[in-house]
Amino acid sequence: MERPGEAGQDAEPAYLRSQSAYETVIAETPTTDLRGESLFGAGLAAQRRGGATDLQQALGLFNRVQKEFAQRSDLVERALLQSGRTIYLQKHYARAAATYEEFVRRFPESADAPRALFELAVVHRDADQSDLAVGAFDRIPLESDIWRRAGLAGGDYLLRLGDLERAETYLELSRGAHGDETPPATLSYILGRVYFEQGRLDESVDAFSTTIERTDTKTLTHGALLGRGTANY
Repeated sequence: MERPGEAGQDAEPAYLRSQSAYETVIAETPTTDLRGESLFGAGLAAQRRGGATDLQQALGLFNRVQKEFAQRSDLVERALLQSGRTIYLQKHYARAAATYEEFVRRFPESADAPRALFELAVVHRDADQSDLAVGAFDRIPLESDIWRRAGLAGGDYLLRLGDLERAETYLELSRGAHGDETPPATLSYILGRVYFEQGRLDESVDAFSTTIERTDTKTLTHGALLGRGTANY
């Protein structure tokens, strides 16, 4: 399932190595823009270490960037988005949602605004606020390529909620966002499940067959084989 600001554990050594460099710049260039970038970088390093203390440290650093470099709108924009991701990782969903809403309000033209809406939807999903989650998905601009991921996550979520028509719509948005590229096997698998629940068994079989052709993942293959067998029965 999608999660905002996922902390890659395999990236930890690189971030640990960068920490001392950030700290050096922060200490030796107290009045330059380099300091702001280094505060931000140190915040990312702490965020990606992922421990409870690390996340609190990251949030403090991102807050410092916003406060001490308020004139740097580009830096504030990045720090605010990472603050939302950090608070989400802390599982403070109400605060995370408020932070994402602030980001979209303050930076509506940002290239990251559609992504922020997607991550806001995930926050509400994980907080079991289905109406708010769907509302956030629906606010994502239709032309945004974030629908590649948002359509998959939203389609799967709506399938579990039993809203089959809207689930299909989201999945088709994901497929459309891929353009001429081949969509991931996960998309055809979820579509197969939607079609099955709708009683569209032939389309379900076709979707599961497409999944089997496109994936090397055993779990997905087994699920598609089971789905296809059930639809054929």
